Amino acid sequence: SKAQANHEHINGLKCLIRMQLSQQVKYLKKNLPGIDQLCLHYSTIGRCDDLKDDLVYAVLEQTFLAGNTNIRNQSEFEKIIEQGRGEMINTANTICSKLLEAMKTYTEIQKKLKGKISPNWIESINDINEQLEHLFYEGFISDTPVQWLQHYPRYLKAIEKRLDKQQGNAEREHQNSQQLRPLWKNYIEHQDYYYESDGLQKYRWLLEELRVSLFAQELKTAHPVSSKKLSTLWQEVRKSL
Repeated sequence: SKAQANHEHINGLKCLIRMQLSQQVKYLKKNLPGIDQLCLHYSTIGRCDDLKDDLVYAVLEQTFLAGNTNIRNQSEFEKIIEQGRGEMINTANTICSKLLEAMKTYTEIQKKLKGKISPNWIESINDINEQLEHLFYEGFISDTPVQWLQHYPRYLKAIEKRLDKQQGNAEREHQNSQQLRPLWKNYIEHQDYYYESDGLQKYRWLLEELRVSLFAQELKTAHPVSSKKLSTLWQEVRKSL
């Protein structure tokens, strides 16, 4: 499919950039900002070396390919190399900072999930656990477009705020969960088509924005979103699968 071909094309470009800038990439991998702390938080998910590789590719994508992945010839390729080579460290600082903020919150949330849970929150806790499993796994940095990866800290804060409301309005939590469940189920049942459909990719990340809107509205969303809008989007996505 066009979406899958574009995904593979971007991966190929990142590999070419890594080969072209092998010395700079080698230095970057050894000096990723906050990498010791990141590896510590990542230890429950996967290996530190894999995390470093994932981060390097995220930095390359953001530095050289943000907004321009249609690189098809040598002159275009050389142009992005010259334009971006001096920005790699700044990009690494930004990405690693955002990710460390998210990973710290992720660790705190894991602790809370192991604590005492109200019986009428079991369904919500199961939903949160499933959400986290789809946000954090081996290779999630490579899989997640940088434009969405940068919002991870807000997604994690939204989960934290949702958990903090355990003693609050259980009925509202239930109503919001009921809105979310069928929309999330649509994605889970079709996630194998993620790389074959641009529409499904958009739908998947707007689901995270919907969670913010439903459970931590004070954090605000990056895009206008509602259950109704996602239901309409799903009808369009479904036709393309």
